Amino acid sequence: MKLAVLGFCALVSPLVVVADPVREHQLAATSSSGELVDQYLTFYGWPDNDPPGNALAYPRRSNTGAVHNTAGGTGTYEDPVSMATDPSEWQVGTRFYIPFLQKYVVMEDWCAGCVRNWRQQRRHHIDVWMNSNARVNRSALVDCQHRWTRPSVPTELNPPPDRTVDLRPLFDTTTNTCLDDVSVGPADLRLDRLALRPSSYR
Repeated sequence: MKLAVLGFCALVSPLVVVADPVREHQLAATSSSGELVDQYLTFYGWPDNDPPGNALAYPRRSNTGAVHNTAGGTGTYEDPVSMATDPSEWQVGTRFYIPFLQKYVVMEDWCAGCVRNWRQQRRHHIDVWMNSNARVNRSALVDCQHRWTRPSVPTELNPPPDRTVDLRPLFDTTTNTCLDDVSVGPADLRLDRLALRPSSYR
């Protein structure tokens, strides 16, 4: 609550306090939003996992912060997509919401490139699992990974559970086809930032 002092006197004049309902609404809305972090966004799947497959470095059975025992996820808050990074950058179980993908992700895996980027350049880098299996067409999957890769996208750290989610997988393993990306540019990424702001701020 923002308090505005309208009058004060060194004698016995009363202190008048007025609440600002608009500011109260803004503060309440802001408290439900996470911190925005720009990150290098890449993808990995079954063929280029190390070793190939859907194994995680930090599965739920041995890491209480993790959600899955094998890489996966639909992108909802309850079932975020597995992601890999440097555990010294983001701890296991850390959740993000990625407006560009309209999906939640959770830290459950280790990524060598992410480790190099963070420890040598202090560059935030997350590697997100792309839907895949042992029968996937490798070249089609890798092409899809490249199509969705972005050098920098805003991500929301510790987001609320009510963000818009697109349940469609980025890669369809039944048809070996890639979900059409939106081919956004810097201006569109700025719009992603605006989408995370409370409506009263627009």
